[in-house]
Amino acid sequence: MPREAGAATSAAEEAPAATVDFAFYKTFWELQQAFSSPASVLGADAWRVTMGRLEEVLKVFGSFEGHEAAHADEPQDAAAAAIVASAAADAVAAATPGADEGDEMSEVYFSKFLTSPKLINLQLRDVYFRRHVLVQALIFLQSAGGEHKGVQPLTKTQRDKLEAMERRAAELLAATPPNGALFAATARAMLQRERHWTDWKKGGCVAFDKAAAELGGAAVGAKRKAGAGGGRSKKMQLGNSELSKLWNLSGNDLESIVAAAAGSKTAAPSLAEFMAPLMEQLDPDAGIEEEYKLKNDKAYCWKALRLMAKKDVSLLSKVSAPGGSIEAAAKAMDDKLKGAKEAPEQAMALDAPGDA
Repeated sequence: MPREAGAATSAAEEAPAATVDFAFYKTFWELQQAFSSPASVLGADAWRVTMGRLEEVLKVFGSFEGHEAAHADEPQDAAAAAIVASAAADAVAAATPGADEGDEMSEVYFSKFLTSPKLINLQLRDVYFRRHVLVQALIFLQSAGGEHKGVQPLTKTQRDKLEAMERRAAELLAATPPNGALFAATARAMLQRERHWTDWKKGGCVAFDKAAAELGGAAVGAKRKAGAGGGRSKKMQLGNSELSKLWNLSGNDLESIVAAAAGSKTAAPSLAEFMAPLMEQLDPDAGIEEEYKLKNDKAYCWKALRLMAKKDVSLLSKVSAPGGSIEAAAKAMDDKLKGAKEAPEQAMALDAPGDA
């Protein structure tokens, strides 16, 4: 028993000197509110309080700097290890009720951390926990340093304080094992890309293609210009077969659009020709099931209505009348065509009413 007490005292002496009490616990977790909404702390009073909290947290984190690296190769005291393992097991059991007591996990990664005051000392000794918070702090500081609508920009004093906090947080992140320097460099690269992305969106998403001269001179520029006028060299897939077909019909230049429009006008079929397949399906001997008939094809019906409006607007009343349908309009059109064949003289008289 005396040996265990002495071992615990030795472990306490080796631990970093850091003031961790209930006041620090509140200060630490209250930072999460600022992290979730950086723009809400840009006022003078809120900014001062938030920076004070963050400075205190970084100060406590700094007391652990180099501690893990200095003691990484030393054997851990058995009693201290047992205390830490027991507390961690209790926390995991509380977070995951129903888990088997015999399960052993060599390493556990949490997407969320428990907020019990009893765990704050253990959590601060966890390098993954501190690393998680330091990354949060860097994201918060970068976001707070940007522009926000309806909020005054930071003053020079505030920006100097922010930059000092960023440097300190980055230093602590690089000093946090394992592979602290590599992890810190990766985090900086990601934040730099996020800053570029934000600036690009604020600038109106302008094109960032390199100039033709940078890509190889006037010859490359001429080739790109010729390719733009001659249509697309690569087929675009827009996620829908009809949209992809429409998009890839021709180029994007004005001449291609005009030519496509002119070609569509000349290629438009006659109403009788377009409605012929629908008339064939009306015959019961055709054996077409209801669900496969053209009357259920929305695209076909829309085109048919467009042709009716252009060729014979009276057929639209057969569709819009109570109980009407596209098939009723097709029957009416067929009756007109048969009547025209049976009485050609009457049809000629209708074509030239002025002569009568």
